[in-house]
Amino acid sequence: MARMPLLRSYLISASLIFLLSAVAKISAHYTPRNWALRDPFVTFMTTREITVLASLVELTTAALILFNLGKRPMLGFGLVLWLGLLLLVYRIGWSLAPGTFGTTCKCLGGPGGLLGEHSDYVPRLLLGYILVAAPLLGAAFARPGRILTAVAARSP
Repeated sequence: MARMPLLRSYLISASLIFLLSAVAKISAHYTPRNWALRDPFVTFMTTREITVLASLVELTTAALILFNLGKRPMLGFGLVLWLGLLLLVYRIGWSLAPGTFGTTCKCLGGPGGLLGEHSDYVPRLLLGYILVAAPLLGAAFARPGRILTAVAARSP
């Protein structure tokens, strides 16, 4: 299994991205007024609630990926894909929400945060890396006939 170091490297890099993203979210420069605002996409939550929830999900996912790295790397792979798709759906929803056109998402701290004025481009690149590399690695590690065999075994 010469390809396992590649999968391992991808899972470690994705975990680091999730860890850094969680730290950046928490360190974002929000005013007390901004913390109390409703999220433009998930309107039943405040900015504080969605930020804390997203950070906890990212930290938990990163920990689960790293904990299962040696035993069950494909579980980590599934978690990366799940969280990446969840972040993509939120990102699209946030971009289409009323009142967000022309504003910068504070996904990684916002304009006054860790990344400064580039804080809207870096999350897009990192999310792209997570979501493009995942299917490529999934195809590389898929066992030929595995899906068809599983479907055939369940057929009457």
